[in-house]
Amino acid sequence: MFLAPILFVAALVVTPFQEKKDTPAPVDAKKVEATVNDLDAAFKEGTKPDERVNAIKKAGEVLDAKVVTAMGRGLKDKEDPSVQVATVEALGHMEHPAALEALHKFYTAEKKRLKDDETLLPAVLKSIGRHGSESSLDLLSDDVFMQKKFPALQARVFSIANIRSKKAVEVLLEMMNKAGPQQVNDYMELFRLSLVRLTGQDQGPDSRIWQKWWQDNKTKFEVTPEVKNFPAEYQKKWDDYWGVKPKAAEQPSTGAGKGGEKKGG
Repeated sequence: MFLAPILFVAALVVTPFQEKKDTPAPVDAKKVEATVNDLDAAFKEGTKPDERVNAIKKAGEVLDAKVVTAMGRGLKDKEDPSVQVATVEALGHMEHPAALEALHKFYTAEKKRLKDDETLLPAVLKSIGRHGSESSLDLLSDDVFMQKKFPALQARVFSIANIRSKKAVEVLLEMMNKAGPQQVNDYMELFRLSLVRLTGQDQGPDSRIWQKWWQDNKTKFEVTPEVKNFPAEYQKKWDDYWGVKPKAAEQPSTGAGKGGEKKGG
């Protein structure tokens, strides 16, 4: 259930992806061409799903818009669900603006179908959230209960918490307000953890107290670039979700969580 009041230890935490302001360094043209050719071969008629999945995973290491475009065939591959999931996950890990754009377009185009897909929807939301981009906030918050399953809700809320901006705090509180206490209560632990991560404050498990705190503080409040006052128990849940393995040197005996992630995972 919810965490009781615990010792908060200030810790500077690097977050799963920081939003990149700079364009990724150009990749060797020959490597890009070879990767695109490998993807072309993987998607020829008669190839097996596992061959496509392997090609997609390998291609995800080559940060180039042409590679992202070639990988897009994986998003249209409905022969085997594993191909779409692998493509979505690879795009989530690619620190390139074209990868995030592809995920945004896929969600928008396939939203109706994703509503009933309990595997792909959480994967798409999580991959979008990995990029930590404020441009994703409208999409991530457009229909919080589009799928009333824990994985989808967790993906939405944690993805928003991976975007270090004041607008992300506002979006979470707006989502809670629209849903109302009765619906939010079942998922309040997700919202609480996420708000603590963004604000460095803990207003407890009551959504109404969070709303009151925000009304009193929103005009002067700013989200810090670093994560502060994030309890070890919450840090572990965060790291487990994003698949982050903190370095041994970053696990002090006090229990202060310090993730070794980029931003989210």
